[in-house]
Amino acid sequence: MMLKNLKPWRLTILLIAIVITVGALYFFYANSINQDGSNEEKDVRNIPVRYGDIKNEISVSGTLKPAVKESLYFSTSGKVKNIYVEEGEKVNKGSTLARLDNETIANLSEKVAEDEIAVRNAREALESIKNPDINLSLANLNKNLAAANLDLSDAKESLKLLQNPSASTIAQLNLNISESKSFLNQKQSELDDMVSNYETNIAIAKRNVIQSEIALDNASTSLFSISNKEDLIEEYLEAIQSAQTHLTNAENNLISNEINWDTNIANAQTTYDQALEDYKESMIAWLGVDIDVKDSTTLEQNPIDLIESWGVTLSEVYSGTSETYVGSDDPTTPWNEKTVNQWVRLYPTIAMIQTQLYSYANNPFPNCTQTNKESLSECVKNKIEPLWINLDAASTQLKQTTLNRDTNLASLNSSILNATNNLSEAQQNYDEITAPTEQIIIDNLTIEKEIAELNLKVANTNYIDALNGTDIVELHKLQHTIKLANISVEEAEENLFDALNPNTLELELRKTQVNLAEVNVVEIQQNIDALNEEVDPLEIEAQQTTLDKLMAKLEQDRTNLLNATIVAPFDGIISVINIEEGKTINNQNSPAMEIVDPSILQLDGNVPEIDILSVTEGAKANINIDALPGQLLTGKVTHISYLPITVQGVVNYPIEIEVTLGENTQIRDGLTAIGTVSIQEVLNVLVVPIDSLYGTFENPLVRIEDSGGYIEQPVTLGANDDYWIEITGGLEENDLILLESRSADTQQGFAAMFGKGGGAFGRKPPARQSGK
Repeated sequence: MMLKNLKPWRLTILLIAIVITVGALYFFYANSINQDGSNEEKDVRNIPVRYGDIKNEISVSGTLKPAVKESLYFSTSGKVKNIYVEEGEKVNKGSTLARLDNETIANLSEKVAEDEIAVRNAREALESIKNPDINLSLANLNKNLAAANLDLSDAKESLKLLQNPSASTIAQLNLNISESKSFLNQKQSELDDMVSNYETNIAIAKRNVIQSEIALDNASTSLFSISNKEDLIEEYLEAIQSAQTHLTNAENNLISNEINWDTNIANAQTTYDQALEDYKESMIAWLGVDIDVKDSTTLEQNPIDLIESWGVTLSEVYSGTSETYVGSDDPTTPWNEKTVNQWVRLYPTIAMIQTQLYSYANNPFPNCTQTNKESLSECVKNKIEPLWINLDAASTQLKQTTLNRDTNLASLNSSILNATNNLSEAQQNYDEITAPTEQIIIDNLTIEKEIAELNLKVANTNYIDALNGTDIVELHKLQHTIKLANISVEEAEENLFDALNPNTLELELRKTQVNLAEVNVVEIQQNIDALNEEVDPLEIEAQQTTLDKLMAKLEQDRTNLLNATIVAPFDGIISVINIEEGKTINNQNSPAMEIVDPSILQLDGNVPEIDILSVTEGAKANINIDALPGQLLTGKVTHISYLPITVQGVVNYPIEIEVTLGENTQIRDGLTAIGTVSIQEVLNVLVVPIDSLYGTFENPLVRIEDSGGYIEQPVTLGANDDYWIEITGGLEENDLILLESRSADTQQGFAAMFGKGGGAFGRKPPARQSGK
């Protein structure tokens, strides 16, 4: 009703105002929507759910040191006679490392012998005091007395043998020398063979490296040729043009040379035919012999030699006088007797009839005039032999020309064949490079290149192993064995020398043994005499005390004797040697040398307090050593300190990582290393970026693409690292989920909860647009 009451012009103004207001509102709304959509479009993408690994690690830096180290001592003073090892040398358990001089060892042996006798006597004395069975004791003492007398006899015999060694002893010592030298020669031969094998292995490994490098270069070239077709197409077109030019030139050369050679052959053939005709007619004229032009043997034979092969000489053929007349030919001879007889009868007046008999075009038949002093046979020889020489020269020239032609034409034909092959190869290369390349070929070439790179890596590793392999260790062992064998030979020779030239100290030791044996006999006899005396408890106690002291002294002296020779307590490396041969040891508390076990190393490092509760004993670790770039060692955590170390307010906990060494790995004490300790590892599980999560920890969600939009999908979470999180339920591989990226100042949600920022907690996904 109100609109009906309005005047028309007012109604028009009202409608215009309404239209303008609605248009403005629609404009601002559409602009806001488009702007928001544009921002979302830039930050939104879909990614597939995939399988992956989640690993969390911490790094520990520190130094390497042997886990097992032991100092070795001489337990008594003395002069160092031999040191059998050097610093850094590998030794086996039980190997002799060093020993004191013979005099010290002899003195220690004497002390031990004295102690053993004293302990044995003290023990027997104590037993006899405790159990004074006179009869049994008397029997035992008599037995001991007999044994002591036997020992005395043996000691005297030993002294006698030392002063005057027997022939069998000398023979045994010589045998020992021979066996020691034989063993030394055997080990030296083994060393020579090992060195030869070592060099052969290195050569083979080096050859494999070269072959692998060639294979990699070929694969790389093939792959490069596919990736750079344009340059190769131009190169192959130039190769086709060049090959075509070479082929045309080769064919033209062949045609030109064939013409030239045909001319040369024709000239040589004409010369040969003329020389043959001259020689043939000469033989007919002078001897009536018609030469067969197909008989190469006859043509190649000097006419004088040919006549002699008939069993006659030229003089014999032309024998006879002018009065002799032959009216017919003898068919049994190669020559014509009638023709020969005419020359015999007419000579030397042959000039009168020569024009009536024969003539040659442009070459009148030669004659022998009356003024010629030579015989008819000489004349004939001088006439026909030069013609044969000309024929032989013409034949040789014709053959050589023919051979030269064949060689030259064969070379030109070979050039044509090569040019044809080059043209065909260039055309084939061009066809191949211009043909479409299937992806499978590129993939195959890529795989071939990767295989070649792997083979080269393996070949280089094998080459390094060949240089530093087990053969080196065995070589050092064998060298050490040879060193010990040399020492054995020297000792065997020294023993023979000592037997032939008794050492004064050894003589004194044997005399001492005789004296001790005599004292033992006297002491046993005194014990026999004391059997009838009464036993005093204090005497038993005193005797026990004496026995204990003697046993302690015996044990100490045995230890001193044993330690006069230092042996390796385990397989290892001599790290320090503090002694020198010929020097006297006065301080038994100073270590002579130090041995370490290189097969067991440990990395000492510190872990911050924030990470220490994530580290457990037995955790796996990877070790990187600066001195071994590219080589990764493994290990495990063996100790975690209960007590921390605080430096300037920073709290760390010391840990120890035992390093597992490879068979050929060489590590030295004090090297800097970095250990990467695994604190969590989940392999081959479904993972998504943390940024793709929505919702809350109690109800985590992802948004899955569905019919142009997205639906929220609840998921179950597992382990996570800085970027990925494990999905244990709710998704399958290749599901497409929404991933939104935000700038750092707006990051929130799960990414912020997991400590990395980003995420989409509390946000709604944008509407899916075309092409997204």
